[in-house]
Amino acid sequence: MHTSAIARRRDLYEHLPPETVGNTSRVTVSELSGRSTIQLKAEELGLDLDAVALVEVLERLKLLEHRGYHFEVADGSLELLMREAAGWRQPPGEAGTRHLYAVVGSELALAPQSVLRPLAELVDERDGLEARLRSEAPPLCDAALDAARAEQRRARAALDAVGARRGSVEADGRSGALLVTARADERRWREHLDRLASQAGALEEQVAARADWERDRAPDRDRLAALGRAVELRSRFLGRAAAVSEPAYLTAVLGPRPAGGDERRAWLAAATAVATYRDRWGVDDGARALGPEPGRDAPRAQRVERQAAEEAARTAAQALSLTQGRGRERGSVPERPLPERPTLERPAPERGIGSAAR
Repeated sequence: MHTSAIARRRDLYEHLPPETVGNTSRVTVSELSGRSTIQLKAEELGLDLDAVALVEVLERLKLLEHRGYHFEVADGSLELLMREAAGWRQPPGEAGTRHLYAVVGSELALAPQSVLRPLAELVDERDGLEARLRSEAPPLCDAALDAARAEQRRARAALDAVGARRGSVEADGRSGALLVTARADERRWREHLDRLASQAGALEEQVAARADWERDRAPDRDRLAALGRAVELRSRFLGRAAAVSEPAYLTAVLGPRPAGGDERRAWLAAATAVATYRDRWGVDDGARALGPEPGRDAPRAQRVERQAAEEAARTAAQALSLTQGRGRERGSVPERPLPERPTLERPAPERGIGSAAR
């Protein structure tokens, strides 16, 4: 079915308007699409593209499809490409309005809405809730209770053996030191069993209190798990977003995204670490990937995450440098030269994490 024909005479392909039965028409695009398909999809998304923008979208679409992306169900990503071709740019680091560029529509629809919140909000809420629950929670005593019960069984067996020995001494009619010793051993084991019973009873009360607390705090614990999943998903989505948009501050350090293999995985890991750090700490520097160095009063977590991002970028740079002097896969973008031992603490002017891209 030719999309350009549908655009001219839709009624020839639809025996009744889809809206009549509560449905809608939907156009899908791929690397095989032409300008008519892109134009029709833009109209479906409520966008007005001129001829130059149409060509730009089509070329970018074919390039990304060749790299392995699929836009058949990724209307959000496609809309972003169209808006960028029309001149729109997302303000970097704008809290609460960041778009997740590379998330396919179906995946984002299944993800919790909390992934649209900045990481700073998600992490602060998660850590605050986790700290509160940890301070309120009764101690976990299941292992201690199991150990106490095992010791009780051992003590009962020992008491039975001592009782049998004392009975044997009495049956033989013997007295004196042997009988005194047997009775003393039996008394000590009974006292030990009483102490163990008291300890086991206290532990059972603590285990019951913990179970009651977990039942009462089930909504909070579920919320904590949901926040953890949201943090993980948003970090992954941000990495994929950077892989599609390839921001200048990232390509200045790593070059364009490789086509595949270990290089691509290392590049994506670095992009995810950088994008996560920027989103978590509100970095909006358009030239430096990680922005300025944290000040003396910066939280320790920020320094740790910055070091992790720098290490990921350094690993990616080393992986990319292994291909210097040999051919890349067909259709991939040539690599930019990298130093033999890339360093991010004292970045080179054109490739450093903390320096402006030229």
